[in-house]
Amino acid sequence: MSSTHSSRKYKLVGVVGSCLIVISSFLLALPQQIKAHSFGLSFEEVIGEYFVDIGASEWTVYQGDPVRYDFELYQADDQTKRVPFTDLWVRISYEGQTVYASNLHYPSLGSAGMTLPLHEPGDYTFEVRFHNDGETLVEQTVVYPIEEMPTQTNIFQYVAWGLGGTTASLAIFLAGFLLSMKLQKKAD
Repeated sequence: MSSTHSSRKYKLVGVVGSCLIVISSFLLALPQQIKAHSFGLSFEEVIGEYFVDIGASEWTVYQGDPVRYDFELYQADDQTKRVPFTDLWVRISYEGQTVYASNLHYPSLGSAGMTLPLHEPGDYTFEVRFHNDGETLVEQTVVYPIEEMPTQTNIFQYVAWGLGGTTASLAIFLAGFLLSMKLQKKAD
């Protein structure tokens, strides 16, 4: 086998190994960056002909922690069929004071939602009104509990993810390196 062919194999293995490192690092960091509310706290209720689903990306929502809130509307008799709506209005209040109010457009991809931190522990009232071309379809009010942020556990969570990602990346790099050495030895 020629040395040109051997060096091509070596470069290919290096490229593949690098790609695996990047992909594994991305996938290990993904759960911390992209969260769907199907894994978090969800308030679901049938109201008339609609099934309203208001969810958060976390099971426990802590003060000051940015959390994704999603708003979905389904048919009550078939909770897998989405009901089209153009926008929704949401107001969040704490102890009778409005802390957030906005209209949210329904996006062409994904679900209507927002990400924001709530800064005081306690019960927050979410008032939500779904609209379709200016017509109100349904309204719902739910109370979300916001917990006081624990002081120690949050930092350990990020350290654990960092160490896990680093360890996995090093293991994949080592496997790629050993494979490339084996292929180069075979080529020689």
